[in-house]
Amino acid sequence: GVPGWVEPPWKKGGHGICDDVSRSCAVPRPTREQAALLRGATQLFDDVAPDPQRIRGIGLAARLHDSGGGGSSGLARWLRASAPAAA
Repeated sequence: GVPGWVEPPWKKGGHGICDDVSRSCAVPRPTREQAALLRGATQLFDDVAPDPQRIRGIGLAARLHDSGGGGSSGLARWLRASAPAAA
């Protein structure tokens, strides 16, 4: 729990009131490059500058942009391209 917190948690297994902070950034071009994604995530985390003792969870999400070329969705194409080849 949070030091000095006196109110019981609102839900079983909870730890009380939480701050919900959200930040976003755009990558300059579509990429699967792990280093580029890590740079962006690290910069966002540094911008929030949370107190490490108060962190209870962190999430990272990606939004895929579909330029709209008709046919199947951009997400479907990306998933097919990312799938391992059939043996």
